[in-house]
Amino acid sequence: MSTDPMVGIITFLRGLPDLPPGSVTGDMNDRQVGNTTVYVEHNGGFRMVRDCMDRVDVVYEVYALDREEAARLAFLVRGYLLEDAPA
Repeated sequence: MSTDPMVGIITFLRGLPDLPPGSVTGDMNDRQVGNTTVYVEHNGGFRMVRDCMDRVDVVYEVYALDREEAARLAFLVRGYLLEDAPA
């Protein structure tokens, strides 16, 4: 049975109080210009025996009207993914 690791990562990021509600997404559908968006996507990795994910590469982009806000959110996401992400 294969497990999509992105579901867990997006759920984790959506639960963080430091990120604006509704900003974390796995696709850009239904996004409006001007909405603060944290776009997270799978960028490769490889699978081990029995379809168990060994490593996943995650790419994220942060969009906001204010450049400083986008940079602040990008560093927050980076820290959470590197230090606090589950598994």
